[in-house]
Amino acid sequence: MTQDILSLSEKELKSLGVKNNSHRTRMMTSLILLRDKYDRADSLIRSVTAPSSVRHSLVHSRESVHSR
Repeated sequence: MTQDILSLSEKELKSLGVKNNSHRTRMMTSLILLRDKYDRADSLIRSVTAPSSVRHSLVHSRESVHSR
């Protein structure tokens, strides 16, 4: 649902009944900022959770250090 709202175009806002051009412009600016914020947070979450191989390599590095 959130992504649906964030992907609205100015034409869609107008068809939803936002008739005032300055209101649509303000809403589009806010939607663009929110979309960017949402995308940054989403990519940050993916970068934190994705690289499980990094964790394994760190574990192996620690094991080799402790076995010396």
